[in-house]
Amino acid sequence: MILPCLIFLISAGCSFSENEKTEGGETVPEIVIPLTPQTPQKPGLPPLPAKKLPADNFVDIQNLISPRLFFDIRYAKSTNFTGKVIYDEENCFLESKTAAALLKAYEAAQKLEPPRTFIIYDCYRPPYAQQRLWDAFPNASYVAPPAKGSRHSRGTAVDLTLAYMDGAPVEMPTDFDVFSPLAHMNYEGKNLPPAARQNRELLKKLMTEAGFLYTRTEWWHYHMP
Repeated sequence: MILPCLIFLISAGCSFSENEKTEGGETVPEIVIPLTPQTPQKPGLPPLPAKKLPADNFVDIQNLISPRLFFDIRYAKSTNFTGKVIYDEENCFLESKTAAALLKAYEAAQKLEPPRTFIIYDCYRPPYAQQRLWDAFPNASYVAPPAKGSRHSRGTAVDLTLAYMDGAPVEMPTDFDVFSPLAHMNYEGKNLPPAARQNRELLKKLMTEAGFLYTRTEWWHYHMP
């Protein structure tokens, strides 16, 4: 299985041993993808200067396992609840331990039948963007006050949904960033389709078993302890 090593070594990237597996009687090396701090940007993506990150141990998820992960960074375009572009750059950085936990959840999703992957909506959130979100919707039940700070601004939170391997999202209770009881993690009302409930619970299982915690009001939000 891919991604057998999830231990991040801040001083030297991620060190992997050479693992092998047997397929059809032939021994082939395992595919490994290293976790390296501040992975270089893919061509065509605006860079996020290191000085804008809160620490050096951040990794670029888009370069780590894309295209097996899909990205729909909503705050980098106007298709979000504010109707405005919030981010100055379209990137997905996470603190290294959070990135390792996400890769663990991804590996578990790959073992499902059929295999699943994730669509990522939000990762690291610069403080200026947190202020813009608060200005647009100052409700602490859904947006962390800038004075308090967000887990996203520490790189320890990720917003995401499940998807099939062609990038099609599975059915969920709501779209991303819908501020409604239907989006709450424990909602069991008659308006909740059975498939949406099942997928919500499957996402919860994958993420919590990888070490994440969840929030009460948003089925898409997961963060590290």
